[in-house]
Amino acid sequence: MNWHLIISGLIVVVIKVVGMTFFLLYFPQIFNKIDDGFTTTTTGSYGTVCPKEWEFHQGRCFFLSTSESSWNESREFCERKGSTLAIVNTLEKLKFLQDLTEAEKYFIGLMYHREEKKWRWINNSVFDGNVTSQNQNFNCVTIGLTKTLDAASCDISYRRISDKAVEKEEGCSGKHCLGARSKHRVEKEHQGQIEITRDKKRVHLATRKERQERGRKVL
Repeated sequence: MNWHLIISGLIVVVIKVVGMTFFLLYFPQIFNKIDDGFTTTTTGSYGTVCPKEWEFHQGRCFFLSTSESSWNESREFCERKGSTLAIVNTLEKLKFLQDLTEAEKYFIGLMYHREEKKWRWINNSVFDGNVTSQNQNFNCVTIGLTKTLDAASCDISYRRISDKAVEKEEGCSGKHCLGARSKHRVEKEHQGQIEITRDKKRVHLATRKERQERGRKVL
């Protein structure tokens, strides 16, 4: 039995396994780094980003606060951030946000209009679903702790969820857009590498030419 061949084969296998493990662990991190305070999101249409600390879902950016305030103060806070209180008008969006809320309650952009006897979202669209814990004095809604939309007093302080559309990178459009800022940065770095390579070639050629001249003088 040729032990040298067996040992060599085992070494090759170990190197391949280690290399594949390293690739799987670090390859995603290299291409998902944060740049300029923005987190690149994976979407059906490339080139869209949410601000740092905002969460992406279904073409929207969501921010879950850690501070608490009344419903009106929460609405004003969101407006100052160029957003609104969250409009949770799909089951998928509700589940996504409930998974983030954990053991806290958050105001969303839904309010009861007693004169109409209707629940309306902050964009004035009507909500026809169910709101639990309804009470004469509970005209606002929170999510969190439960799997339902829960009526709450608008004057009690809760956390809030802000909601706004994703931000398109300038000069970027179409589903094949790779992200204007990222693409520009890569092109710039690539151009810089080309210039460095060209400079090295110039130095090398100049050095070789100088040596040739010295050789001629010696001869």
